[in-house]
Parts: sequence; C-alpha cells; structure tokens
Amino acid sequence: MTVPPAPSPRTLAAGRLRANRPALLGAAVLAVSVSLALAAPLIAALTGHEVQAVDLSNRFAAPSGEHLLGTDELGRDVALRLIFGARISLAVGLIAALASGLLGAALGVVAGYYGDALDDVLMRLADILLALPLLPVLIVLAAVDAGKLGLPEWDGEGGDLARLVTIIALFGWPSVARLVRGVTLSLKQRDFVRAARALGASPARLMLRHILPNAASPAIVATTLLAGQAILFESVLSFLGLGIQPPRASWGGMLTGAQDLVWSAPMLVIYPGAAIFASVLALNFLGDGLQDALDPRADENRRRR
Repeated sequence: MTVPPAPSPRTLAAGRLRANRPALLGAAVLAVSVSLALAAPLIAALTGHEVQAVDLSNRFAAPSGEHLLGTDELGRDVALRLIFGARISLAVGLIAALASGLLGAALGVVAGYYGDALDDVLMRLADILLALPLLPVLIVLAAVDAGKLGLPEWDGEGGDLARLVTIIALFGWPSVARLVRGVTLSLKQRDFVRAARALGASPARLMLRHILPNAASPAIVATTLLAGQAILFESVLSFLGLGIQPPRASWGGMLTGAQDLVWSAPMLVIYPGAAIFASVLALNFLGDGLQDALDPRADENRRRR
C-alpha cells in the first residue's frame, strides 16, 4: 500500500487560514471594498452621477433609488463618494504598508546578516522611530511646506496621495525590520545557510534566496497590520485638512465635511466612520489569521489548549 505524500507547509497554511472564520470574513470585506474601489468609475458611469457634482437643490436627500445613501450638504451622492473615497484610503493603506514592509524586510535582513556596526546603526534608528509619538510626527511632517524648505513639491492630483504614502512608509518600517532581523539572526546559523555559503553563494544570494523566503511569514503579518494603521493615519490627516485635499473624496475628508452635521445629519458621519472601522477591523482579522496560518506550531498549540 502506497503512503500518500505529506501535505506541504503551504497546503497546511492554506487549510489553517480557511478554518479561521474571522480571517475569511476580513478577506471577504477587503475583497468587496477593493472591487468596489476599482469599479468606481464604471459605477459612476452606470448611475449617471459625478462624484464631485454639486446640486444645492438636492441637499440632504434621503436614501432612494437614485441616491442609495442619500446626498450630503452639497447635494453630492454619498454612496458614490464612499466608493471613490475607498480608492484613496485603501490605496494609501495598502501601498504605504507594502512600501514599509519591503523597506523593513530589506533593512532587517541586512542588519541581521551583517551585524556589528551596521546592525547597531539600523536598530538604533529603528528604536528612535519606534519611540517617537507617530501621529503627532506625521501631522507635523504633513503640514510642512516642502517648497519653503527648498525640497521638491508634490504636484498634480496624486501629489497629496504620494506625500502621505511616503511619510507613512518612512515611519512604518521599524516594526517589520525588527521582526525580520530577529529571524535572520537565527536563520544565518542554520545548516542550509552554512552549506550554501560553503558552496560559494554570495551574501546577496544567501539573503534573497535562503533567508528572506524563510523570514517572509512575520513580515507578511506585520505588513498586513500596518495597512490598517496606515488607513487610520490617512483618515486622521485628511480629517485635519493635511491629507487628501477637497474636492477629492476620502473617508477622512468626508468626516471633516460632516463634523458640524453630527446632530442634524448623523449618517454623513456614520457612513465614512463605519467604512474606516470595517476596513481596519478586516485587516486586523486577516493579519491575525495569517499569523496563525503561517505559524507551523499553530496546530500543536491548538491541541494543547
């Protein structure tokens, strides 16, 4: 009788992820949000509304077949602005988290592999950034006029988005770097890395082909959680008028426009607030699920419980 082959680690991880209902719910919420954001121009064309079109004669309209979630203080379609706002908020969150993850993984593996003075410099820099109160720092940097400092300004429609992504990414990498560095310190002493080094593999090949793939699990989890934080930061900065500038729609910007309407039109606050809450919660659920799925000791820990 032939013995069936043992399932691969990837298969086991996929099975653990499928068994995690909160993670699946988070993934489903994100998939729907991203799909709606990508289809926003098509939805606008099908409904015949423009996201920035002002109709003062139709202010604060109730939900109807023409306006599914009603209209805001300027007569703009709330549902359409939510969908277009998702394009901004999700783009900032996902792109900034990806940039932070890649930068943190690169610096972490370099610090862990080479050690000594380079490790000390990079990790002390990471400690300094982690010790800073991140939100006030982001507010100060977002408020800085780059032109007055002689720095290149972010021009064009995507300038404010690029500025937010850059600022968040530059301060989001330390958590990923510390995780990858710790894994690298352990992996570089393993037999398969020593064997590859003895066969003449260069440091770059050792880091890219042997260490980083095995350090990917904690980096992926940390990057997923960073995406939720980045969405919150973008919303706060846009709420304070330092992020995405009107009339472009973002969830934080929608909250800014509705802050004086909390009692007269509370749904204008609830809709973007609920979108932010659901997206961040979904990313946290997905991050926790990935952490369990990618941990080879998860099944053993579950049996012990």
